[in-house]
Amino acid sequence: TVAKIPEYSDRKFLGIGVAVSGSVDSERGIVKSSYILGWRNVPIGSMLEKKIEAPVLVYNDVDSFAVTHYTIGRAKDYRNCIFITVGSGVGGAMILEGKLYTGKGGAGEVGHVTVVHDGRKCSCGSRGCLEAEISFNAMVNRIQRKTSMDPLRVHFRATTEDEAIRYIHEAMRVDQATVTSVFDEVGTLLGIAIKNVINIFAPDYLLIGGEALAFKEFFLEKAVSVARKNAFGDLGDDVVIDVDDMGEVAWVQGVVLNLIEREVFQIEGRSVYEV
Repeated sequence: TVAKIPEYSDRKFLGIGVAVSGSVDSERGIVKSSYILGWRNVPIGSMLEKKIEAPVLVYNDVDSFAVTHYTIGRAKDYRNCIFITVGSGVGGAMILEGKLYTGKGGAGEVGHVTVVHDGRKCSCGSRGCLEAEISFNAMVNRIQRKTSMDPLRVHFRATTEDEAIRYIHEAMRVDQATVTSVFDEVGTLLGIAIKNVINIFAPDYLLIGGEALAFKEFFLEKAVSVARKNAFGDLGDDVVIDVDDMGEVAWVQGVVLNLIEREVFQIEGRSVYEV
């Protein structure tokens, strides 16, 4: 923990920003549910505050990602923005009329919209969720089921992004046709989800991020094409669709930026959800 790092032991912290996957109540610092971590109603904010004796601000990781891009990225030029990330999971966040919108915690969970009726079992308990269909493990499973190459058919479940990325790269080397076909399916399903989001929110700006961008040349064009072609009216033409270029730092920087603003500038009456 931070408290055990010698060079920081005599310092007073301004605060701690935490970005975590799952449904988060930022006002109370509670992770309501995180299927990836196996957490339910974990008061991580108060737990850390007692340990570190400093203010703690807890965000969903994609919400933090969104705040980063809206504060210091290209999204700052727009008022209504949607953010979708694809990797080990699939996440989403929304900034509407210049404010991060989370509802009661958990709003924007694009990864858990249904894109396949009675599809693959999702970690949330449902079936056919976007996350269950296009996350890294879903990609690996699709390749294993479609390939005729024995080296790729061995039982394998990626537990980290790096493992999945290595497997997919190897699969591309051994059986490019199968992997290309799988990415075509992934692009189609992601495009359907993006189209639905565009139809519901009519955003000015939509940004795609996540570790799966390592393979963006194989699925991104298809996803954008499906979304624009099938969106209602001219909604697909009006939205700017962009790709994350900040990388891993964006996932935590947003909550830290808001923590600094809250603790340093002390804007009275301002919600932690505002950016």
